Amino acid sequence: MIAPQEIRTARRMLNWTQAELARRARLSVTGLHNIEAGVANPRASTLARISSALENGRAPDAGRDGESGDDAEMLLRSLRADVALLYTVLNARLDQIERRLRGARPGFHGA
Repeated sequence: MIAPQEIRTARRMLNWTQAELARRARLSVTGLHNIEAGVANPRASTLARISSALENGRAPDAGRDGESGDDAEMLLRSLRADVALLYTVLNARLDQIERRLRGARPGFHGA
């Protein structure tokens, strides 16, 4: 599942405000703020909507007037969003592994 820091990082990589992501994920801005701050315990379905909005992200104004927009530019934005999300997910996973290693081996300090 996506973590608060991953949501915030991916949103910023897309240059979205909390209001933009909240609109796309069908959430209140306050609800999204609380999720990103780590003070809310959202349902799995809410996190899935956020992930879907981020994964399908493109510039906030692209395609709003009914035009399909430049396909290459949309693909590039989508790939950038995917890379950003993958980067944050991998970093979070590496942090989890490092914490486990520290707990299992008291002398371990990481690289």
